[in-house]
Amino acid sequence: DLFGDDSRELPLEIISAIVIAREISKMVAANDSLKHRLQGILTRHIEQQEKSALVRNMVNESETDVEQVVAILEVMLVQMLKPWPDKQDG
Repeated sequence: DLFGDDSRELPLEIISAIVIAREISKMVAANDSLKHRLQGILTRHIEQQEKSALVRNMVNESETDVEQVVAILEVMLVQMLKPWPDKQDG
């Protein structure tokens, strides 16, 4: 199981955020500058909360609230920064 035993308790939005962040992490793995830039962008939007255009757009599109959107962005940020083993490594 990719998410561990706790995955049954995670909302679909959080699982989706983890998957997306893992894929982004793979794409930027070789480019530290891009990785830092993405980290800065996500951090700014998390800090700005409802003042962030990204957060407001996500709220409007998903019919959810600011706190949930910020939580999703926080999960993405944490997951993007995690080192993930290659599938070939086991």
